[in-house]
Amino acid sequence: MKKHIKSITGFLITLILTVTLIQHFGLRLDPFLSNLGFVAIKAFYSIEDNSCDVMVYGSSHAWRGCDTRVMRDEYGISAYNYSCNWQAINTTLLFIQDSLRTQKPKVICIDTYQAHNVLHDIDMDGQIYYTRPMKNFKGKREYLKE
Repeated sequence: MKKHIKSITGFLITLILTVTLIQHFGLRLDPFLSNLGFVAIKAFYSIEDNSCDVMVYGSSHAWRGCDTRVMRDEYGISAYNYSCNWQAINTTLLFIQDSLRTQKPKVICIDTYQAHNVLHDIDMDGQIYYTRPMKNFKGKREYLKE
């Protein structure tokens, strides 16, 4: 019995130290490459108002599959890819609402790969995760209330 108490005590001390060190040093346990999504969202707020002819939205299929540099360099079309991992259609709507506050694109491209997920009870943690760097506005508050 004493052996189990020592093991449990050791585990709890290790857990408390680990959590304390993570909080002290400001480290976060983020999903792999999530910071790239955050960088893209934060970068959106730095672009000039009404400067995009094309806006791209959607899941990782759009995020990884649509290179706006090609649109710019080969066709002279200004574009921004406002997609991220796990972006279901209701999250895409939030991103569209956010971007249309400052951009008036001529074309909007929406990846519909995750469109079916809105009909199912899905895990929204990943989608909510990517709203963290997004500026606060009414649409974001309503989305988070869902």
